[in-house]
Amino acid sequence: MANAPAELEQIRADLDRGLKLIAKKSPDYVKARDMYEGTAAEVIASTALRKRLNAEAEAHPLGFAHIPVDACLDKVVLKGITADGAGKEVLERFYDDADLDDEADDWHTKAAYFGDYYVIIDPREEDDNGNATALSVAGSSPLTTVMVYSQRDERSALYGVKRWSEGDGVLRRWHAALYYDDATVLLVTNTGEGESAPAAERFAPNLDEEGTAGSERIAHQGDRPLLVHYAVEGKPYGRPLHRKAFGAQDALTKINATNLATVEGQGFPFRFALLDPAAAIDDDLDADFGTDGPDTAVGDRDGLTGATSGSRVKNEPGTMALLRGIKSVGQLSEGTPDGALKNAEFYLRAMAVITGTPLFEFDLNGVQPSGEARRRAEGRINRRAAKVARALGNGHKAL
Repeated sequence: MANAPAELEQIRADLDRGLKLIAKKSPDYVKARDMYEGTAAEVIASTALRKRLNAEAEAHPLGFAHIPVDACLDKVVLKGITADGAGKEVLERFYDDADLDDEADDWHTKAAYFGDYYVIIDPREEDDNGNATALSVAGSSPLTTVMVYSQRDERSALYGVKRWSEGDGVLRRWHAALYYDDATVLLVTNTGEGESAPAAERFAPNLDEEGTAGSERIAHQGDRPLLVHYAVEGKPYGRPLHRKAFGAQDALTKINATNLATVEGQGFPFRFALLDPAAAIDDDLDADFGTDGPDTAVGDRDGLTGATSGSRVKNEPGTMALLRGIKSVGQLSEGTPDGALKNAEFYLRAMAVITGTPLFEFDLNGVQPSGEARRRAEGRINRRAAKVARALGNGHKAL
């Protein structure tokens, strides 16, 4: 734990470390989120195919990677918060005011698929002694927030960092808040910043409207940062519950996108016609402009001086099409989905085994075991859910 430094340069150094951590970890968080939501791009080496298949995957997502997360979280429930003595009434009021029934579910889900999630505490009202009498809490994505830990033991939290922007174009300003044991320090940039967060040295103290020196520091008596880190499956930073499902989901996304991109061929197969090289080519399939002209020999006249529309070829039941110059016609056999479905079934089973999720959670036929078979199948996920519950419970205790 650490108190807020007195020097602005040290605060900027702390901010720089936090911003670099956010930038370093963001790609993994984005991938974990996209895998959970089923919007991860299709993995393919061919540039020509990538655009079309990614369009299919984006338009028709078929994600299964959320199942290991949801199946585990179904077994994790925040039943309530208890305390003895005077603390009981305070916690019960806080529980209701913060609407933790709904809020906690959202925190649990995002902590599970990101691996890390944060909750920020803001005192809304204080008594004459500076003690908070009312609080607000808000979840904060790891894409914008990070807790910085000691490099010596990687367990001791030093401070927290959150950065965000407000305004657009020339009015855009970036804000940052650093959470220390004794205070929260607010920083801000000048207007006109771009889409990306600027370097730490561009931030200055965010003073109040009167420009009061030191007003960027909001002191508190919590003796710990007003930022709670919910980490699952790891320390100091967590790991997504569906991390091991990424490879199988990539394969399923490829299979689904490829199948959708070629499914038209099953309803509208490719047909062909072979020309007879010895035949006179006038198959009457297109407009006939005639052959009568000023230079046309008498014996070559066909009596047509203008274009004729339409064709003698009719595609109607019970009729026969007479094609001039066509030797034979045929149709290429369409691809069947059998191979894709077998591959999809394999990767679904692989995802279940790799993530320790019961196979019946993925069963597309809806077959559900019962009794002892179900208890055995749920052994691994029950143990995992217990660990997740402890990790999330530690976050609630810190809150």
